[in-house]
Amino acid sequence: MTTRIGPLPRLLPRKVLYLHEIDDPIYKVRVVRCVGPEEQFVTEANQAHPEPPLLEVRKAAARTLVARTPAGHQRLWFWVSAEAYETYTRPQIAAIVAHEAVHGASGVFEMIGLSTDRASEEALTYYVEWLTRTTLEYLWRE
Repeated sequence: MTTRIGPLPRLLPRKVLYLHEIDDPIYKVRVVRCVGPEEQFVTEANQAHPEPPLLEVRKAAARTLVARTPAGHQRLWFWVSAEAYETYTRPQIAAIVAHEAVHGASGVFEMIGLSTDRASEEALTYYVEWLTRTTLEYLWRE
């Protein structure tokens, strides 16, 4: 299996994980977006975050992981399966990205010590919006 960084073709070669990383300018979290086989995502994420609990393959359409690297860097991983990317409609992709953005944003807030209650609801929803928009911009760029 290989990992590639760069543009996504509409039909993905088998066993290739496409990665794109961006730094969140507000909460200082590295956001790692990837599309490809779940096995490759799990391998990459477990190498970057070797502390238990390790990820396992679950045959999902999309997943997020919020964790710190051994060096203490904060990361939020967004993964979309190659199958979902190739067969789902754009509204379906948008829905799973928004769904995972809620999980990711909540995990980031917890990791950096912010609450996810009514007092921080506006900040949380703006972060979900940013995560969703920038991830879809990456997936759908021409």
